[in-house]
Amino acid sequence: MAAILTKDTSKEEDIIRAAEKVFFSVGFANAKMEDIAKTAGYSKVTVYSYFGSKENLYMALTHKAMQHLIDGLYDCLDRNKGKSGLDTFIAMAENYLCFCVKYRHYVDLMLNYLSIVRMTVAGEALDKISQAMQSSIYYRKIRGIQNVTIDLTVEEIKRGQADGSIKTKKSPWLLHHMMWSMITGYAKVNYQPSADEFINADNNEWKKLMIDTVRGICLGRI
Repeated sequence: MAAILTKDTSKEEDIIRAAEKVFFSVGFANAKMEDIAKTAGYSKVTVYSYFGSKENLYMALTHKAMQHLIDGLYDCLDRNKGKSGLDTFIAMAENYLCFCVKYRHYVDLMLNYLSIVRMTVAGEALDKISQAMQSSIYYRKIRGIQNVTIDLTVEEIKRGQADGSIKTKKSPWLLHHMMWSMITGYAKVNYQPSADEFINADNNEWKKLMIDTVRGICLGRI
């Protein structure tokens, strides 16, 4: 019987970490597999044997970012068991805010992925989505989890409307997208790449205003 070949997960993780450094340093277009291999400490042949293409590796990193966000939301839900739907929704908003500040590059990855999804759904500029990316196993994995954060958040908003802690009758999906776009916008606008730091990253007044706005809308005060 032929032996079953398995991949070394530690090598996979090493390569993904190296890709993270290279992609975030020079961008996807300028990144080279040989640079990723050198950063990881492996040969280019090894990197290709694990990921096959630069596109698949980029999608692997995007999958890592999205899964990290999802894991954080599940942890947030565990920490807030027994609380009202409103309190849990606010905790999830605060969790996402912390994620955006701490993992700004991950936010960029997910936004880039969403732009790909929009092109796919709209049927526009499909030639910009390479065959390598479309055939990426991680691209398919992402499609399987891309709505988890929305579903988790919407479920808590619905629970808040049911338990009376969320007063507004606005659509749960609208409330989610309002929160998501506000915080994502903060992360994008508040970052100055040339300084490699957030402008007013410790501006708690700005952050508090966003969370208070989300709460005020949920309570029907705004």
